[in-house]
Amino acid sequence: MPTLQFKGKNIIWNHHLSVPYHTLEEVENLHFQPEKGNGNLIIEGDNLIALKALLPEYAGKIDIIYIDPPYNTGKEGWVYNDNVNSPLINNWLGKIVGSDDLTKHDKWLCMMTPRLKLLRDLLAEDGLIFISIDDYEYHNLRILMDEIFGEQNFIENYIWESTFRPDNSSKIERENGQYVLAFSKNKKKITQLIGDVSGSDGLPSLTKNTMNESTLTFEKGKVTFFIEDGHYTKGVLKSKYELLDDVEIVDGKNVSDFRLKGRMIWGQDYLKKELDNGTEIIIKTDGFIPYSKKLEDSILAPNTILPKSKVGDVLQGRAEVTQIFGFAKFEHPKPTSLIKYLIGLKGDASSVILDSFAGSGSTMHAVIDQNNLETESGNRRCITIQMKEDSEADPDKNICQNITRERVKIAIEKYGYNSGFKYFKVGTAIDPEKMLEGQLPTYEQFAKYIYYLGTGEHLADAHNINAEKHFVGTHGAKSFYLIYEQDLESLTRLALNLSMAEDIVNHSPNKRRLIYAPACFLDSDYMEEKQIEFVSIPYNLFERQTN
Repeated sequence: MPTLQFKGKNIIWNHHLSVPYHTLEEVENLHFQPEKGNGNLIIEGDNLIALKALLPEYAGKIDIIYIDPPYNTGKEGWVYNDNVNSPLINNWLGKIVGSDDLTKHDKWLCMMTPRLKLLRDLLAEDGLIFISIDDYEYHNLRILMDEIFGEQNFIENYIWESTFRPDNSSKIERENGQYVLAFSKNKKKITQLIGDVSGSDGLPSLTKNTMNESTLTFEKGKVTFFIEDGHYTKGVLKSKYELLDDVEIVDGKNVSDFRLKGRMIWGQDYLKKELDNGTEIIIKTDGFIPYSKKLEDSILAPNTILPKSKVGDVLQGRAEVTQIFGFAKFEHPKPTSLIKYLIGLKGDASSVILDSFAGSGSTMHAVIDQNNLETESGNRRCITIQMKEDSEADPDKNICQNITRERVKIAIEKYGYNSGFKYFKVGTAIDPEKMLEGQLPTYEQFAKYIYYLGTGEHLADAHNINAEKHFVGTHGAKSFYLIYEQDLESLTRLALNLSMAEDIVNHSPNKRRLIYAPACFLDSDYMEEKQIEFVSIPYNLFERQTN
């Protein structure tokens, strides 16, 4: 497989490993209807640090990632600011990457690489990542994604018809498209993507003239009608079938149970089984003849061309922002219809979606809107990350708070969405230096962190964390314990002693115990006998436990 070479690659290839973990701190006065938020999070801070901070709770848990990074056109004013210990890269810091910068591709690739590696760690095994890009960096991004995600996990390069009004000034080409590059974490785990659902023509009927008459009961909301909404009176129909109950149709669905008598090829039990398997029942005419539409027969894979008529264009994206703010705060925001289409390809109404280049907040807006359209099933949640992007020249600039958050808040209010979010800022680093300075995480934050260090996975049963018993969680044959207090003076006096060890052994019989504590007063023979592994904090904690 071809690999990509660029300045600084050997320096930043594993940079994500050296980035310290940080806490995520709630900013309660910036929450909006958090009780309705369903886990929606807006995170303010550098997205490299924020992505690392998400690992203890979300590693392998994100279903869909959509990002719209800088296209590196030279007009975006983005700045390379990663804290990498290298004279070469330190020379890049704080400088705007312009069109005449001979190292602009190198800088862009150095910026993207550690972020893509963390995004891969966060992605579920059957997860998908979509990246909007154009010609400036597509060729580099494709090879970089092959390296990080594996070329065998390439899904598609979707071509988005982003405008019908290409620039007329060029004598060589008139660009009216952009790309959406799609990869999976493990393509073998993906059985299908849902692009469209076929129409109702040619569907098999549930009736047959050679069958004996029988009656089927159709439960409330289980039938899709292609006839006008309204009231239909029971009786013999022109199809010769008999409607045994009045039927009220609202928004193409029956609002109550009804019975239909006719020459049915299905029995009641078989009807229930098919409905449970996702089969849709359709009635096309007022003759009330039922047809079946099996899910597997009706799903079409997505087309590689994403036309404006289906997913919108940049003008629509700009109009959506203008409707909220009164003017376009971003030049080229993505339309929510594009993002809704992409998150719908997986067909999971409970997906966790992440956008680490949140910008104007289009992704969270799209997720909330899609949930609103699917009033009963829509249960997606969204995590977005956006920097402040302040500077010496503009110290009050805060894109995350004043644009990303504000756009989502106004959209919820303006369109009456039953939703909300919590707002977080990247907090203190969890590293020895900061801890010894007294910048300490909470017990729960630290517990999730050490569990991830020990397992490489998020702590699914975080509600079972018990500081009194020092218990964090279990993973296979291991139990994890943390002896810790969020106070430096108290922390200096804590140690794993015999009494604590006996309590822990009794708490987790038949398990190997991994105990994190500032010090240990137990001898090695006792610890070996009781199957105890000790990890000192804060001194040797910060390397992943691999055994």
